[in-house]
Amino acid sequence: MHNIFRQDPSRDVQVLPRNITGHLERLIREGRDIDIDRIIDSSKHTGIEKVFLTMKTWSLGPVVDHFNGTVSFGEAKLVRAYMQRNTPESFSIK
Repeated sequence: MHNIFRQDPSRDVQVLPRNITGHLERLIREGRDIDIDRIIDSSKHTGIEKVFLTMKTWSLGPVVDHFNGTVSFGEAKLVRAYMQRNTPESFSIK
Protein backbone atom coordinates (compact mmCIF):
# COMPACT_ATOMS: atom_id res chain seq x y z
CA MET A 1 0.00 0.00 0.00
CA HIS A 2 1.31 3.42 -0.88
CA ASN A 3 1.81 5.82 1.98
CA ILE A 4 -0.61 8.63 1.13
CA PHE A 5 -0.35 10.13 4.59
CA ARG A 6 2.05 12.58 6.18
CA GLN A 7 4.48 11.73 8.95
CA ASP A 8 1.78 12.23 11.60
CA PRO A 9 -0.99 9.96 10.29
CA SER A 10 -3.19 10.53 13.33
CA ARG A 11 -3.88 14.05 12.02
CA ASP A 12 -4.68 12.96 8.47
CA VAL A 13 -7.94 11.15 9.20
CA GLN A 14 -9.31 14.28 10.87
CA VAL A 15 -9.00 16.24 7.62
CA LEU A 16 -9.85 13.55 5.07
CA PRO A 17 -12.89 14.49 3.03
CA ARG A 18 -15.93 12.42 3.90
CA ASN A 19 -15.94 10.66 0.55
CA ILE A 20 -12.38 9.39 1.07
CA THR A 21 -13.26 8.21 4.57
CA GLY A 22 -16.33 6.52 3.09
CA HIS A 23 -14.22 4.74 0.47
CA LEU A 24 -11.73 3.59 3.10
CA GLU A 25 -14.61 2.37 5.28
CA ARG A 26 -16.02 0.35 2.36
CA LEU A 27 -12.63 -1.16 1.52
CA ILE A 28 -12.07 -2.16 5.15
CA ARG A 29 -15.51 -3.80 5.34
CA GLU A 30 -14.80 -5.66 2.10
CA GLY A 31 -11.74 -7.17 3.73
CA ARG A 32 -9.09 -5.21 1.86
CA ASP A 33 -5.71 -5.06 3.54
CA ILE A 34 -5.96 -1.55 4.99
CA ASP A 35 -3.70 -0.97 7.99
CA ILE A 36 -5.76 1.55 9.92
CA ASP A 37 -2.92 1.98 12.40
CA ARG A 38 -1.16 3.87 9.58
CA ILE A 39 -4.13 6.23 9.51
CA ILE A 40 -5.11 6.37 13.19
CA ASP A 41 -2.64 6.27 16.06
CA SER A 42 -2.70 2.72 17.46
CA SER A 43 -3.38 3.84 21.04
CA LYS A 44 -6.30 5.97 19.84
CA HIS A 45 -7.54 3.04 17.74
CA THR A 46 -7.47 0.78 20.82
CA GLY A 47 -9.26 3.40 22.91
CA ILE A 48 -12.01 3.79 20.33
CA GLU A 49 -12.47 0.00 20.17
CA LYS A 50 -12.78 -0.18 23.95
CA VAL A 51 -15.49 2.49 23.97
CA PHE A 52 -17.50 0.73 21.24
CA LEU A 53 -17.30 -2.49 23.27
CA THR A 54 -18.08 -0.83 26.60
CA MET A 55 -21.06 1.08 25.21
CA LYS A 56 -22.23 -1.97 23.23
CA THR A 57 -23.22 0.17 20.26
CA TRP A 58 -22.15 0.68 16.66
CA SER A 59 -23.52 4.25 16.75
CA LEU A 60 -20.83 6.83 16.10
CA GLY A 61 -22.31 9.75 18.04
CA PRO A 62 -22.01 8.38 21.58
CA VAL A 63 -18.48 7.13 20.91
CA VAL A 64 -17.28 10.43 19.45
CA ASP A 65 -19.01 12.37 22.26
CA HIS A 66 -17.24 10.21 24.85
CA PHE A 67 -13.88 11.57 23.67
CA ASN A 68 -14.89 15.26 24.01
CA GLY A 69 -13.53 16.36 20.65
CA THR A 70 -10.33 14.29 20.56
CA VAL A 71 -11.79 11.65 18.21
CA SER A 72 -13.39 12.54 14.88
CA PHE A 73 -16.36 10.83 13.25
CA GLY A 74 -13.98 9.67 10.51
CA GLU A 75 -11.69 7.96 13.01
CA ALA A 76 -14.61 6.30 14.78
CA LYS A 77 -16.09 5.23 11.44
CA LEU A 78 -12.88 3.53 10.31
CA VAL A 79 -12.38 1.75 13.64
CA ARG A 80 -16.02 0.60 13.57
CA ALA A 81 -15.58 -0.81 10.05
CA TYR A 82 -12.43 -2.63 11.14
CA MET A 83 -14.18 -4.05 14.21
CA GLN A 84 -17.26 -5.13 12.27
CA ARG A 85 -15.09 -6.90 9.71
CA ASN A 86 -13.29 -8.78 12.48
CA THR A 87 -16.22 -9.39 14.86
CA PRO A 88 -17.97 -12.76 14.82
CA GLU A 89 -21.67 -12.54 13.96
CA SER A 90 -22.47 -14.15 17.31
CA PHE A 91 -21.09 -11.05 19.07
CA SER A 92 -24.02 -8.78 19.79
CA ILE A 93 -23.65 -5.02 19.55
CA LYS A 94 -26.60 -2.92 18.47
